[in-house]
Amino acid sequence: MKKRNVLIILLLFLHFSIFAQNWTTLSYSPDQPGLENNPLKGFATLWNPSNNFPHSIQGHLFGLDDVMSGMNTFNWTVIDNAISNDASKGNFSYIQVNIDPAKPGITDMPKFIIDQVDWKETPENLCPDWNNEILIQAMLNLISAYGQKYNNDSRVFLVHFGLYGMWGEWHVGEYGGDFAMSSANQQRISDAYLKAFPKKQLLARYPTLPDNEVVGYSDGLFFGQSIHADNPWFFHNTLKTNNADQNWKLHAIGGEIDPGLQTNIWKSWPNTVGQDVTKCLDAIHPTWLFSHHVLTMSSKPGSAEWTNAIRVQKMLGYTFFISKNKLTAANGKVTVELGIQNKGIAPIYANWNVEIGILDSNKKFQIIGKTKCNLDIILPGQKDDYRAISATDSINDGMYKVLLRVVNPMEGYSSNAQPLRFANESQDADKIGWLTLGEMMISNGACGNTPIRVSRLTISPDTITLSVGETLQLTSYVIPSEASYKSISWISDHPATAMVDSDGIVTAGPLMGQAKITAVTQDGCFESRSTIKVEPLWANIPGKIEAENFTKQSGIQTENCSDVGNGLNVGWIDSGDWLQYPVNNYSDSIYFSASFRSSSPNNGGIITLFLDNSKIGELSVPNTGSWQNWKSVSTIVNIGKGKHYLKVVATSGGFNINYMEFELSAASRINQYQNNNIMVYPLPARDHITIKSGDWLFDKINIVDLTGKIVFSKQVPLGTKIDLPIHIQYGIYILQLRGRDNAISNRLIVIE
Repeated sequence: MKKRNVLIILLLFLHFSIFAQNWTTLSYSPDQPGLENNPLKGFATLWNPSNNFPHSIQGHLFGLDDVMSGMNTFNWTVIDNAISNDASKGNFSYIQVNIDPAKPGITDMPKFIIDQVDWKETPENLCPDWNNEILIQAMLNLISAYGQKYNNDSRVFLVHFGLYGMWGEWHVGEYGGDFAMSSANQQRISDAYLKAFPKKQLLARYPTLPDNEVVGYSDGLFFGQSIHADNPWFFHNTLKTNNADQNWKLHAIGGEIDPGLQTNIWKSWPNTVGQDVTKCLDAIHPTWLFSHHVLTMSSKPGSAEWTNAIRVQKMLGYTFFISKNKLTAANGKVTVELGIQNKGIAPIYANWNVEIGILDSNKKFQIIGKTKCNLDIILPGQKDDYRAISATDSINDGMYKVLLRVVNPMEGYSSNAQPLRFANESQDADKIGWLTLGEMMISNGACGNTPIRVSRLTISPDTITLSVGETLQLTSYVIPSEASYKSISWISDHPATAMVDSDGIVTAGPLMGQAKITAVTQDGCFESRSTIKVEPLWANIPGKIEAENFTKQSGIQTENCSDVGNGLNVGWIDSGDWLQYPVNNYSDSIYFSASFRSSSPNNGGIITLFLDNSKIGELSVPNTGSWQNWKSVSTIVNIGKGKHYLKVVATSGGFNINYMEFELSAASRINQYQNNNIMVYPLPARDHITIKSGDWLFDKINIVDLTGKIVFSKQVPLGTKIDLPIHIQYGIYILQLRGRDNAISNRLIVIE
């Protein structure tokens, strides 16, 4: 009998030893109870909830006059009270400060500013002059102090830009157009928020900010105007058009369910009211949505409406699943290795602590380790991300159950804070809020073979410049080289500037600028960064540039073109609209004939050309008879050798452009006819110049300004010398001499 007991004990020991040394598969449970309570995601409201529908985010709108009474005088009591009240319920806060509540005759402007700003009273609102410098400075001061107060407050999840426009949505409605904030001032407000809140999830209404890659966005008509194959104003299309459709990987996306849909959208599943919910979620990847009806509805748990709303609540944001784990120990310290998947549609936008704990054979529980696991970089997908957690506390020999949890920081404020639950069958199996991973037997302080942990990571190159469309393989070096798991996650902070795939291959563009690529080891979460500078794909001059290949623009649209070659043309060009092109003069010449293929049913169109912000030319666009009847107009321009930014401005609009072509002008072909014996003096000239051409005979003189306009022309007797009186405005000009053989020689002259 004793031998049999010894055999059973030995077999049990071998079982747990083998079990602990191998990866163990865990069961997925998408309907695991409690997933609907997961924090930092789901439905929210700006009102007071009146039912027990689960939520972890509470929204608040404040007037600027609630918190600001002088240029540098602030009272945060109203915001502090709201945040504290949310935290006492275990909820995170969404905060937004506005000026225009979009009500006729009403403003939330502080009294000390009201009389210093011009106003426009409209049927919709009381609209201030949003470019008033006193108002702009007040907003900048507010943002700076606002960030100092709340940037490090863990109770605040989302900070909306607010402030400008109706409802703080950065538009001025139908009547306030001439008081709209300029792009330059929008840039100032945006920059101030980014500087003041580097640790917070920032939100804007429209993806048209100057630096639109580094914030999240909120839509006001979710499921009403979210996705559409063609309509450019639907939310997902505006994200794509403005290269912000990948922002969700780092920045929370959300909004408000279309108010006209809220009372009926959850009455059936799949929904028959509004757009297809599943398709909208999969395309846009929202984490949170305001649904005031859901949090105030009279429907009860178990009803169809309640059940369907819970279903969608779970679909929002992240859902983590531990697909497998491996438990080992050395010197009495447990190491937990995990395969983690995100079954949701977005990451979690927080890097919370992860704890491991044990239950001994007497059901005594002990936390033995805590660390960051960078759960925030685990994107949705079927692929496992590896993580390893080593205990900081050693334990005695024996048999243990090993448990894991993610720590919700709101636990420090309220016992009502909800735990983050995994979509695993063993979630809450042995302890509420904890996931049971499995059992392990520790003998002589050991169990199986612990992994060789990563200790450092470097990547190269540190910095590199790429042109739009170029690719680069970043090289990683994991230390030690014999580490058991050397998998790396790759992240770009500006994905529309430089996208990086799971193998570390960087693709530059479509935007220019600078991006930081961060490599993170999945074991230990060690980081290394590479800076990618993205410059344009320079259009070569001489050469042809299609008008639609701009890198920046204001006010225009493109359309199908019926000119030779078809393709697209640029249209809807109004006065003041502009396009920008990066150009590279790779030739040895600086003078070009700039030809614009244009069309217009109007008279008076004018194109002005700027090179690096300096005017270089101007063209008149003729009336061609219709929008698709095309003619070419040209002028001579001076473009220095190398790379420049060419800006095409509609000084007077009402025309289309198909393409522009730059060819060497006569002034640029001087290498064929150049005679270095030609002398021109004095320089600078005032009221006359003397020209000597050695033995080269010339019979015509032109003086041309830098726009290509001839300002002086004279036929002269064939000869090699002339004293020429001149009476033209001071400036820089090109002197052209025509030889007997029709060759042209050019000289740059200065008139003062």
